[in-house]
Amino acid sequence: MVIDEIAIEVKASENVDDRDMKGLRALKEERLLKNCIVVSREKHIRKVGGITILPWCDFITARNTACHRTPKKSLYFFDRVTG
Repeated sequence: MVIDEIAIEVKASENVDDRDMKGLRALKEERLLKNCIVVSREKHIRKVGGITILPWCDFITARNTACHRTPKKSLYFFDRVTG
């Protein structure tokens, strides 16, 4: 999904690797996007080559506080990632 200058890709993987981010890297190289985000089943937020990998729960709590994690950290991080 591409929204304005943000691309969001959802993966069922618990370990996102370079192969999983091939499409987003190609879009990022075109410089059409400010932010690329992979939403996955990973446990921790991390950034690889300018692509942010978010656990699904952190992604959801960025817009909805119904998750079991504390939303403050997720909201702050999501706002920083998306500008």
